[in-house]
Amino acid sequence: IVALGQQLQGLGLKVAENPAFGGVGKHSPNSHHYAGHAVDLTIQPGSPLLEGRPDSEWRALTKQLGAQLKAAIPGAEIFHPGDDPVGGHDSHIHLALPGGRTKITPALAQLLRM
Repeated sequence: IVALGQQLQGLGLKVAENPAFGGVGKHSPNSHHYAGHAVDLTIQPGSPLLEGRPDSEWRALTKQLGAQLKAAIPGAEIFHPGDDPVGGHDSHIHLALPGGRTKITPALAQLLRM
């Protein structure tokens, strides 16, 4: 998860809520965050991901990127605006990898080259 988080940082996402990315705040008691197997991803104003777009499009882009990550990482726990069955993820992407690891699928590799 740390290596993936670093790659996502390189794309312009803010990566947080993981011991390797500044610590973990308050989450549900059994959250993957406490085990270091999850990150929260946000698109900040001025992010290269928003280049050529108004900053106000961050939420739509977050929803789109969340859906792409969900399709690219089978078995991952991903909540994002538009697909948030547990609530609380209307402004960011929650990405958890059970065990903290995933294989780089062709779809994920392509996404990381954005």
